[in-house]
Amino acid sequence: MKIIFAVQKNENWESTIDSRLGRAYGFLVYNQDSDEFTWLSNKINKNAGHGAGIQAGQTILETESNMLITGGDIGPKAMQVIEKSNMKIIMNAGEISVKEAYDKYVKK
Repeated sequence: MKIIFAVQKNENWESTIDSRLGRAYGFLVYNQDSDEFTWLSNKINKNAGHGAGIQAGQTILETESNMLITGGDIGPKAMQVIEKSNMKIIMNAGEISVKEAYDKYVKK
């Protein structure tokens, strides 16, 4: 299973979940099977005037993740893109670490 986290900075378990999706610092994909992280920069969208949600949603889909965890809400345009998958979506997780989010929403 692959879980993608919208994060503020860093690229590991200690990364803080970002309350934004389209303008998150980046995305951290954790592959449970290989126990490895993949880092995806979102720099191009961080300062975008328009279209950040759509582009971020497309980036998320391309990871073929099974679950998305973000600290806040997801805008309507990003949600339209993400809903094309069967991905489980966790919103409003808060600004907690990736490890805390994983333990709370995945390990249960």
